[in-house]
Amino acid sequence: MILPIIEMLAKHHVKNGFECDKPALTNYTRNIALQHQQRGLGRTYVAVYDDSPTVIGYYTLAASKVSFESWPTDKRMPPNMSVPTILLGKLAVDNQFKGRKLGEFLLLHAMWRAEQTSRQIGAVALEVDVLDSDALGFYEKYDLQVLADDPLHMYITVDKIRQLALDYASVTRS
Repeated sequence: MILPIIEMLAKHHVKNGFECDKPALTNYTRNIALQHQQRGLGRTYVAVYDDSPTVIGYYTLAASKVSFESWPTDKRMPPNMSVPTILLGKLAVDNQFKGRKLGEFLLLHAMWRAEQTSRQIGAVALEVDVLDSDALGFYEKYDLQVLADDPLHMYITVDKIRQLALDYASVTRS
């Protein structure tokens, strides 16, 4: 696979042709992501090829927290404190690029970005709101664990991400 470039969503990106098999994710990238970004509600990072502004995949990150009660008891945290996290709220791949490991690339890139961000703001995990049970297996393959509050609420610690020694700076444009 020729690696796409990952860059922050901007007005020049072509989103109209983006289509995935989850209508909510198609609608988000076409109509909502840029508005959320402008309002500071999240940052969407898009995959494009160097010669085209057409979005072929994306993920969205935001600051978040997990309740102390939902956090695994084997992961030590101060009592009754919410656990600071970085939320991976959305991740989608255009149908034309399914089966080419683009989803994996985007997830690993999101992990890398979360680890980098955690060095500046303090966060102990990447948290994921999994859209549905169909997507659950995808995240389980990358060692994300289920939180206590919901079987579709998952996480991976920043320490575990660091162990992966990801380096995606070369395919990222600020």
